[in-house]
Amino acid sequence: MPIRRNKDQKKESLIDFYNRDEWTGPFEISARKMLDVINWLNTNFKQTELIGTTSHQRLVIHASENDDSEWSIIISNSGLKEYYIEYKVPKAQSPWENAWIHGTAKDFNEIKQYILIAMKESGNWKGTNEFENLTE
Repeated sequence: MPIRRNKDQKKESLIDFYNRDEWTGPFEISARKMLDVINWLNTNFKQTELIGTTSHQRLVIHASENDDSEWSIIISNSGLKEYYIEYKVPKAQSPWENAWIHGTAKDFNEIKQYILIAMKESGNWKGTNEFENLTE
């Protein structure tokens, strides 16, 4: 299933959000780059549940629609080539409460790899066939 917008933000789809006319200049570039990420997710995760929330232009990916579902992965772009990614370290591996890993991907190909790493390390998509096939 394509990445779905969180039920609390469902008045417009993620694609509609990033296609808004109000995004101009670097915000428009950033929005287009985020659409590339969404299209890649939709192409590669047709059966895996991915829930998206937007916070400003950041895309927050959750593993489920549950109200208590924590933010798992955060992806953003500043209108340059680079993407920024963060993921929450699982409690069992966390050196302190609510630890996050932050990184910068230099381009679209690298962010795709970083997303897969974040999905793996967060532990929220373990055992899903599409994820397992992409990370073999």
